[in-house]
Amino acid sequence: MLNCLKAYLLYKMKVLFFCSGNGGNMKFLHLVSKLDGIGTELKGIEIIGIIADRDCGALEYAKRESMFSCLHSFDRTEREDFKLIKLINSLNPDLIVTNVHKVISKRVLDAFDGQILNVHYSILPAFAGSIGMKTVDNAIKERCRFLGSTCHVVTTDLDGGPILSQSVFPYNGQENVYNSVFRTGALALLSGVLQMKIEMKNVHQLNEIQTNPLINIDNSVLKKVFDELSSK
Repeated sequence: MLNCLKAYLLYKMKVLFFCSGNGGNMKFLHLVSKLDGIGTELKGIEIIGIIADRDCGALEYAKRESMFSCLHSFDRTEREDFKLIKLINSLNPDLIVTNVHKVISKRVLDAFDGQILNVHYSILPAFAGSIGMKTVDNAIKERCRFLGSTCHVVTTDLDGGPILSQSVFPYNGQENVYNSVFRTGALALLSGVLQMKIEMKNVHQLNEIQTNPLINIDNSVLKKVFDELSSK
């Protein structure tokens, strides 16, 4: 039994990203998985490639890191859907994280049911349907006292799929709020991916940011990764 558990934890969970922009969450997950001195469950994450809908920072990063990378329109036509499904099947990912600025078609969602995750920059179900950091502006406008992010499974219900993890912090009008929200998104994604790999409980805290479920990683390691991201 112990050997089976060890083999399970050592299994590499292959993660494919759909991207439109700079790929901050992808870079974070990639950097964390490469660090020395981290837990077995974190070493078990492997970013296998990037599919982008445009030339972008994420695509350039993938090329620099010798990952698979390609362009795809993400147009929701039968022809384009089947091209994408065939491409994904050839890569054989365990999970797909979509950061692309387009709605994924029902045909693709059905083909990879329960395997596609998204990070939404709000504490869902609040501000579902908003794109990117517009959620933060909406939350501030509505005088929300907590800001944060949610990692959820993507379904045909826009931003309404099962929630895997959330990361939040108290908002009191402080500066650099978008950077803090980005960090909650990265942490929520990490927690969500690990949640798909092995069940976790409790709450992880990085300064004022709290993430549930727990991320079993030292804060000094997280700070190192975020500092490296800031320098890129």
